[in-house]
Amino acid sequence: MGKRIILDTDGGVDDALALILALRSPQFRVEAITVTYGNVSVEQASQNIQLLLRILHLEDPPPIALGARHPLKRARISAEHVHGQDGLGGITQWMTKEWYSEFKAPRELPDATQLLLRLAERYPGELTLITLGPLTNLAQMLEKAPSSRNLLKEVVIMGGALEVPGNITAAAEFNIFSDPHAAEQVFHCGLSLRLVPLDATRQVCLDRNTLYRLTRSMPSPLNEFVLHISQSVLDYMERTQGNAVLHLHDPLAVGVTLNPKIAAWKPLHVEVETQGIHTLGMTLADLRPLREELLPPPNLLAARDVDSKRFLRLFEEILCRRSS
Repeated sequence: MGKRIILDTDGGVDDALALILALRSPQFRVEAITVTYGNVSVEQASQNIQLLLRILHLEDPPPIALGARHPLKRARISAEHVHGQDGLGGITQWMTKEWYSEFKAPRELPDATQLLLRLAERYPGELTLITLGPLTNLAQMLEKAPSSRNLLKEVVIMGGALEVPGNITAAAEFNIFSDPHAAEQVFHCGLSLRLVPLDATRQVCLDRNTLYRLTRSMPSPLNEFVLHISQSVLDYMERTQGNAVLHLHDPLAVGVTLNPKIAAWKPLHVEVETQGIHTLGMTLADLRPLREELLPPPNLLAARDVDSKRFLRLFEEILCRRSS
């Protein structure tokens, strides 16, 4: 059956790559995909995920559930300037393609919190939740049923920036900044947490040449889909940082769930700033060189050094498989 996982996503470009990696991996049993706001609205994100499932032609696709539309306490932000207006690099421009032209997303989807709770009760101690967007869906589940934290095996979080600059402000990473109050709640809920911050994800990336080579080996129409959606992020990176690379933020979170040995892990106590003017959403790790007994107890494991070659081999092997 493979490891049972749930993917929680906000429907952007690297989310799509992460979902492809998870859904095509024989080591996983994807029990559900829960959707949240983030890169785009939750409605657009859900349509993106349904389109992806159509392209993958899965025999037994997982259910999709609609989650939070906005953060717990602050106004919603988005990242269309990076991912495109639809979150997938303007994929609607490809509507003449046969695999897209007839696509119509269902109008009604189940509630994410209810589905999370139902699956956690059905598979107590077996489920790993991989979060690829803001942590609002998980925080709402914990608010509704605090004891549910005892049912999840582990949560793998793509989020935070510990010793590197943020990517939405100088201090904060996008997912945590989007809902710092939800992140604060999750970090202190007692769950077994693995954090995959920008410190780790910036160690794995694709440039244009590597992407072109990779997609030439992928089955169709997945190759066209991956090549097209990636262009908006590559263009954004070239325009803003002078280097056209696609950092595999969300795919790395899936990769370390497949094989935790891809990264070195360090137990840390991490707090989330929820009130700072310039530091809102900052993930502050206690890295003081003190004796262990003088430090606050760790509340998570953080990915540090990444075996990038090993991960990229895994990424390529799974995406280029001719059968799923």
